[in-house]
Amino acid sequence: MLRGDCSYQRRQDETLPEKDAAQKTQESLFQKLRNWVFADPPLYIRYFFPILVTFGIIGGIAAFWIPVETGWLRQSGLGGEAEQKSISDLRLHLLYITAGAISVLVLLKIAKEYHFLKHFIAYINWNKNWLYIILLLTVLLGGGSAYIIPLIIPNPLKDGDTVPALRQAILVTVAGLLTMLTLWENRRKNLQEKDKNDLEHIRQIKSERRSRYAKAIEQLGNDNTSIKLGGVYTLSKLIDEWLEDKKSNPKKKERMEEGQIIIDSLCAYIRSPYPLSIPKNNDHKNLNLSDKEAENAFNDFTSLRGEQEVRKTIIKIITERLSGGVNRDGEKPKTSKGKWSNFKYDFSNSSFFYPVDFQYSYFSNPVEFTGSTFSSNADFSVSKFTQGANFSEATFKGTAMFASVIFSGTPDSINDFSNATFAEETWFASAEFREQVLFTGASFMETTYFRGVDFYKLTGFRDSSFQNTADFTYANFLGKLYLTNTSFKDEVLFEETSFDEELSLSSCSFDRTVYFTKSRFLKKFESKAHFKGYADFSEVEFNYISDFSCSKFSKGLSVERASFNSYSPTFSSPGEILKLSTPTVKPHPFPFVVNKFEIIRFTQLSVRVEPKDYKLTVSENSIYGIDSEQITVADGRVFTIPVGCELFDPEPLPAPKPEEPTE
Repeated sequence: MLRGDCSYQRRQDETLPEKDAAQKTQESLFQKLRNWVFADPPLYIRYFFPILVTFGIIGGIAAFWIPVETGWLRQSGLGGEAEQKSISDLRLHLLYITAGAISVLVLLKIAKEYHFLKHFIAYINWNKNWLYIILLLTVLLGGGSAYIIPLIIPNPLKDGDTVPALRQAILVTVAGLLTMLTLWENRRKNLQEKDKNDLEHIRQIKSERRSRYAKAIEQLGNDNTSIKLGGVYTLSKLIDEWLEDKKSNPKKKERMEEGQIIIDSLCAYIRSPYPLSIPKNNDHKNLNLSDKEAENAFNDFTSLRGEQEVRKTIIKIITERLSGGVNRDGEKPKTSKGKWSNFKYDFSNSSFFYPVDFQYSYFSNPVEFTGSTFSSNADFSVSKFTQGANFSEATFKGTAMFASVIFSGTPDSINDFSNATFAEETWFASAEFREQVLFTGASFMETTYFRGVDFYKLTGFRDSSFQNTADFTYANFLGKLYLTNTSFKDEVLFEETSFDEELSLSSCSFDRTVYFTKSRFLKKFESKAHFKGYADFSEVEFNYISDFSCSKFSKGLSVERASFNSYSPTFSSPGEILKLSTPTVKPHPFPFVVNKFEIIRFTQLSVRVEPKDYKLTVSENSIYGIDSEQITVADGRVFTIPVGCELFDPEPLPAPKPEEPTE
């Protein structure tokens, strides 16, 4: 019995969906229309603005057409003034009905949305309900004005005007205003919808770009050179799109942030090591390679060339967008800002195993090349670093070109070449260092050109070394120059160079000739250096103290036609040394007693040169001269040297060996 009941229930459940489907099919058209009208939300809510506009249009047409063209709703058989009054009254009532219908529609919408003004404060929320409030107030004020204003005016405005005509005019104006407000709101809604669609479009654009970025990064990790290059070009195009797309992202800061992410990825790829770029310690003269070894060598060579091509392409794309053009109208060419100039670039610890060309680049942010190695030529000519550049501990194995480069920045910016190594020719000719620059501990292995360079602030060459010619001709040191403990192994040219601040050559060594010809010193000049080659100070202009004491001149000295305009040159000066006495007998807080002895610090002139190699005849326009004296040496030569100097033998004969005792 129970089992039968269950079976019956299942049959009933199976037949119910079939019955429901049959009933839905047999639904009448009226039922469908009813469901459509009273669906949630109701019809008057879903089509509120179209219904509102339709009521206004139909009411206006009915008010003008029905009273004149038909005999509906008015008394027949009238004529003259009575007929006109009947037409006006009917027209007025039709407009009343239209305004009432519009008001009811507005109230229904408000009642539906706010549950019959359950929360009155929400109802009067101007920011959200301003249109409905204005519509309601317009209806109320317009209807009230239509009744009140004609009663206030005692006489018609002109002959033939009637009170109903005035009321009609007011109501027509109100209806027109309602229509205009409705149309305006409809337009506002359309604009909101358009903005919504635009935002969705922008979201899709950003999503598509990020998808392309991820795919391009994946391409960079491929072993195929062509695929890598495709990824590089995609990334560069994405940066341009981010920067130029002001519509989807009007804020420049956000566009720059999106572009900086891609720039960081490109810089990271440049910084990444490449094992095949490291030379192997194989004997390349041994060409007896097996077929497999030869094939591997060829594949490695091909891979290396492909990787060089990829990385050179990245540098080329960056450089092209770092320059906005070159102005060659002035004495020096100057580059202008490019569309990628505001990005930050970090190439620190990179291995550039290929030529690097950053010519005409404009960097608006600090640039990092710390610890990088340039295995081939590196060219930064006519570039501009506006916030400083860091090349500390970098190694330039090829020619380093910094000709006509401008290094500027803020007072805290430093252009740093400390401990850098320049293995080949180095060119800084016509460059401008507008902020501090440090070459502390730098090594220049070949000829270095600083011709015509302007150093505006502090310049440091302390503990650096120049293994070949160093050319500072026509340079201008407007800030202080530090050369302490600098070593010059070859010729040094400071010809026609200007030193606006104090200069000390303390502990410097010049192994070959050094030329200061026609240079100018505005403040104190202090030598204290060892000149192993000829020292030429001819035609130099000294405008303050010139101190040559504690210096050594091994190959001669010339101050011919030099000008000393404020003080006489100094070739000796008193000084102090400390000498420790023997220990005291009685207990003393210090184990030794310190005594002071005054000594004289002389300038030393070599006797290994000819007397004519010391030229001390100053310029006729010099205010001060050089007091000199003559000294005759053992071989009969007479040296004219400044007072206070002493002659020395840089190559003294060895001391004789003591005689062995005879038996």
